[in-house]
This record gives sequence, structure tokens and C-alpha cells, in this order.
Amino acid sequence: MSGFSVMSKEPSIIWAGIKEINDRIDAKYFHYDYMTFNLNDYDKVKNLDQCVDFFETGVSNFNEGELRLKRLKTSNIQNNVVLYEDLIDCKIQKKDKRKILQKGDVVLTTYGTGSIGKTAYINSDTQIVPDYTIAILRTKSNLDSGYLMSFFSSSYGNQQVLRRVIGTSGITLVIKPHLKDIKIPIPSPEIQKYIGDKVRRAEELREEAKTLQKDIDILLEVDILLEETDIINNIFHSKVNWTNEINIVDRIDPNFYQKKYRTTIEKLGDNKVELGELVKISKRRYQTGDINKYIEISSINNSFGTIDKVEELRPEEIPTSAKHQVKEGDILVSLVRPTRKAISIVTKEYDNAICTGGFAVLQSKGKVPVEFLTAVLRTNFAGIQFERYCTGSTYPTINENDVVKIFIPQYSEKQINKITEKYRRIIESIYRSKKLIQEAKQDVEDLIEGNFEMSKLNNDSGTESRC
Repeated sequence: MSGFSVMSKEPSIIWAGIKEINDRIDAKYFHYDYMTFNLNDYDKVKNLDQCVDFFETGVSNFNEGELRLKRLKTSNIQNNVVLYEDLIDCKIQKKDKRKILQKGDVVLTTYGTGSIGKTAYINSDTQIVPDYTIAILRTKSNLDSGYLMSFFSSSYGNQQVLRRVIGTSGITLVIKPHLKDIKIPIPSPEIQKYIGDKVRRAEELREEAKTLQKDIDILLEVDILLEETDIINNIFHSKVNWTNEINIVDRIDPNFYQKKYRTTIEKLGDNKVELGELVKISKRRYQTGDINKYIEISSINNSFGTIDKVEELRPEEIPTSAKHQVKEGDILVSLVRPTRKAISIVTKEYDNAICTGGFAVLQSKGKVPVEFLTAVLRTNFAGIQFERYCTGSTYPTINENDVVKIFIPQYSEKQINKITEKYRRIIESIYRSKKLIQEAKQDVEDLIEGNFEMSKLNNDSGTESRC
């Protein structure tokens, strides 16, 4: 740590030599936490601007232009993954065409308190352009871009980005000139490829999961029923709805009896079963341990129905909203905005975790596999029934006792088995993908700290990208 001396850790007091001083002299930049992330002991280090051929922030004007694309925002990057399903349409001018993302690009978020430093790898050519809150990094041919993404995901890369943040709590950002001198350790091409292949294989697994989800949608076919329902709803759009008294239940508000809701259910005829016949609501209150995994609604990957990221909390950190202790095989259904499909199975990794009271926790009665049930609950057909029972406008919410009142189409045993098997493969692919990203981050940190095992280059071929 030549060039500076630590006078005190708490509070942070650093004596910095002249070689450490640049155009930043604020105390935050020279905070103890950042100064101790030092790469001077690594054999070969380059600045970021020496590693990239293209380094620009995204587009700022989407209101006019000749090219129609998809817009990538900071909120569309979560856990080192681009949420392609959430992208919105946009228009850009031809002069910004060079900012369209390409296969192998790395994106890095540079704007917003709590959002700076998120990164992801682009695994295919796209028709997507990021906005001004995201930097595009296109590496030189001698640097593996998957390795670069892993470095920025590691503590060594992330801390360097956060060190360069400027602004107040209202508006914080990191600007391109301050990023250029970020230090990147450069290992051998073989090590770069080994780490980069994990990132690429993780992306391939996510693509495989998307294909499996499409297969499930075809097998379920229930959403096809909604096409005619939508037409009927448009034709009979009216402030007045009429329903037979036989359809009246314990609700008398007019919204509950809208034509689109009644028609959706009527189309199934007798080929349906109430969810409550297949599951029961868990009343299991949580018990705390020394460290508790805590699942929030935001922990759920809405695209696949997997639990992506949880916090580990001590008993005194558990929020008052915590309610349930979950077990492997439980199904979590978000009670807030349930149509957004924050619905997931609790896997072995999260057995005995604690979850927010914003979930209904469903326990299977064993009549059908939980994977099949989860796949059905994530369909638009189920979503429109959830919507029917919701109350509130800004944050539509459903009562857990109403969750089990929705109807599930009945399927043959053969169909159930196929759907179950495919959904299990989705879960496996997504968790394998997440594990590979974590391994790639750890490999970078081990490399910098001198703990990387070279023998892994020859012994581990299962993560090699198929590209």
C-alpha cells in the first residue's frame, strides 16, 4: 500500500502521498474502504481506457428519430442480467446507431443512488440501445469481455466504480472521465476465457430457460382463451354489466362482474378446479435464527418464477413486515400486484427462510406437482383472475383467502408430467446460471488475491460456452 498511510480506520483518516493525488481531493475518494482495494501487487494492470475500443454512454433523446428499437434502462439490469422482457419501444436518430448494443458488449450503470455499478453481459446481437444512465464497454480483441463483466461484478471492480461517484443523495453519478483510469488486472488469455466462458454459459442457460417457458405456454394453451375474451371485452365495453343471480357470490361491487372476468372463467366450462382443492394456505409463523435468509417480493424473478436474491439478516434486522417461515416446496404468490407474476417455488436453498407478509404461502395437498401448479399460476389466465379479486388502484392487492378461489384448468396426467418436467428444467437452468456468475466473480477475486487454482483450467470443461 505504498503511496499512502492509514492513520485511522474509524473515522477514516488517510495520509496520501503526492502520487496518489489527482483531480479528486475530497475525503470520500480517499476513504479507507477504497484505498485498501489496491491492485498494485498484481503483475499486469491496465487502465480501463486501454482495454476498450468503444466507451460511450447511451442515448439521451428517445422522442424522435428514424430507427425503432428497444430501450434499456438501469432498472432493466438486475443481478448481472438484462431483463429483456421489460424493455420498452423507442426511437433514435441514425447518428446514434453506433450505440446499439452488440454481442460481447458490457453495460455498466452510472447514474442514481443505489443503482450505480450494476453490470451485465450482452450475449447476442440486439436491437437494443441503452439510455444515458448506462455506459457501453466494447473491449479490444485481446481482452475477454466476459472476464471484464466479471471484474466489474467483483468487489475490486465495484469498489473502484463507487469510489468515483459524485453528487448528492438527490442526484449521484459517475462520469466517463473518472472511469477511464479504473485499474483492470490482466491475466493470461486462458484464464480470461475460463472466467468469460462462465458468463457466456450463464447467458446460454437463461436462453434455454426462455425456450422451455415457450414450450410450457404451448402445452398450457390457456392464454389462447384470452384472445376471444379480449374481443368480447372490447365489443361489450360498457359501464353497465348484467349477470345472472346464480353467479353472485360474496362480492357485489360492479368491477368484480366485468364481462372479461366472467367470460374468461366461463370458457373453461366444467373443465376446471378451484385452487383451494389443490393447496392450503400456510399459517406457519417464522422462528428466527442467528442469520436468516429473508425473501421479499423484489427477490422474485418475474420472468421465470425463481428466487434470485435474498438478504441475510440478523434477528434485530428483520423488518416488521416479516411474517412467514417457508419450507422447500411451498409456493409464494405476491399479494401486491399479483399480475406481475412474482410467483415462485421455495427450493432447498431457501428452506426455513423468512418471507414478507406480502406473500401468500401455499402448501400443496399432493394432488399435483408444485412445479405444475406454479407454471399455471404464472399464466395470464390466472393473472386475470387475480386481477378480479384485487382492491386498490395504485397498488392493487389481493387477500390470501381470495388467492385460493381462482380456477385452474384440468389437464391430463401426460400434460401435467410434461409441464412439470420442463418447469423443473427452467428452475435448474436459472439457478445454474446464477451460480456460474457468482463463480466468475469469485474467480476474479481469487485471482487478484493470489488464491486462483490454475488446475481448474484443465479440470472444468462443463462451463465452457457453446458459442
